Amino acid sequence: MPDNNDQSVLRRKLRQGAPATPPAADMSPGRALRLALSRAADRTVGLRLTVLGLTDDIMTLDEVVDQLSPDHMILSATTGADSGADLLGLLAVDPELRSCLIEIQTMGALSTAAATPRGVTAADAALATPVMVAFLAMLNETATGTQLAGWAADTTIGPPLEGPRAAGLALPDGAYRLVRLSLDFAAGERQGELCLALPQHRNPRAAPKDGATCAAWAAAFNDQVQNSHANLNAVLHRIRLPVSQIEAFELGQVIPLAGTRVTSIKLVGADGRIVTTARLGQMAGQRAVRVETTNRATLDPTDDGVPHTALTPTAPIQGVSVSAPAKADPANSEQPNSAPGQTAAAQTDQDLAKASS
Repeated sequence: MPDNNDQSVLRRKLRQGAPATPPAADMSPGRALRLALSRAADRTVGLRLTVLGLTDDIMTLDEVVDQLSPDHMILSATTGADSGADLLGLLAVDPELRSCLIEIQTMGALSTAAATPRGVTAADAALATPVMVAFLAMLNETATGTQLAGWAADTTIGPPLEGPRAAGLALPDGAYRLVRLSLDFAAGERQGELCLALPQHRNPRAAPKDGATCAAWAAAFNDQVQNSHANLNAVLHRIRLPVSQIEAFELGQVIPLAGTRVTSIKLVGADGRIVTTARLGQMAGQRAVRVETTNRATLDPTDDGVPHTALTPTAPIQGVSVSAPAKADPANSEQPNSAPGQTAAAQTDQDLAKASS
């Protein structure tokens, strides 16, 4: 005749392989949480516990962190067990529950003495993880038809977090549902607590897309990028002057632009980098620039073209006059040579006429 202990073990194994009990019609969120945790603890490690009470609150991330204690063992709740999984929330295990999980798996029974205060170790997290994984999976089943339906779907346990502060820095900001379960272990006066915090509203994970859909999306994205507008600034010259000299500008005053030519135009992007060089010209009576064939490797993106020299009004005039904007006069561009003292505006018109001919 088989021993009673063998029959007990056999019943336990049969119970683990039995299909999940369908949720009752009167299942409430609180009852779903109680059943999920008690069944997960019993079926994974044989720990029998009773849920004395629970609270269910909606809090911000900062409020959730304030509810955690430094002696809590905090396990991350993620969308998967791999390193690239998204961090969703956390489970906080108090010292009593942590001690009971270790005792039932190492000694096979619970001690009547309270847990001794100590730090959290990697072994503690490893022993508690299977129970918490089973708890989330069981909650996804028992919560069917309740307000918690889908709240813990596609959720598992990730790596532990180093305390409440680390949890507050790692978790995304938003509204969280915080569930606190008060537990009794039927071992003297020992009672513990488990906290579960997940986003209040869970967005379903996007269904994987096939290759054709991804290719179409990539083509559409490429079209949007290629049709977007990029702003370029045509820079003729840059010079830095003291504010006192700028305030002393007068109409008709000539500002020398050393080394400036119609071929020294730089096309600069929005980030300040030089895209290429160009030549100043005209089109349909309007000023324009023509992109020159330039070796891009010779362009120095760190050269801002801003000389740090003082203004010398008496230098040989090869610059630009401070005057009101005037439209280019084609008649002036027919002059054979520039007389000494002629401004850069007239010389530019002459080069424009040559470039357009």
